[in-house]
Amino acid sequence: MLAAIRTRPAARAYSQAVAQPVRHAYFVPRNSLGSVPVYTDTRMHNKLCTLVRNVEGNVEKLAADLQQSLFPADAPEAARLRVTAVRSRHVVLTGGHYKKEVLAWLHARGF
Repeated sequence: MLAAIRTRPAARAYSQAVAQPVRHAYFVPRNSLGSVPVYTDTRMHNKLCTLVRNVEGNVEKLAADLQQSLFPADAPEAARLRVTAVRSRHVVLTGGHYKKEVLAWLHARGF
């Protein structure tokens, strides 16, 4: 009797198509509180910065993608935006506090 149970194929009551995850050269994991690690900072009294911390993978590729597609090319924010990779784990955006824009950009790409 036990052998008969093991040889039967398992019946599945559901059939769902699973969406394939988006593959990027980088990954931004969520922090221990479940949010995306994007922070704002003010350095040297008036230098506005936005930080994306703990990036896994190709940090330079993330910096290049942010520089190219965060703002339209003719926007005034695009002229002020400077994106650099720091210590091979973090990305720093200078020129303003762009936390909302970066979060929307990351969410649109599946992070």
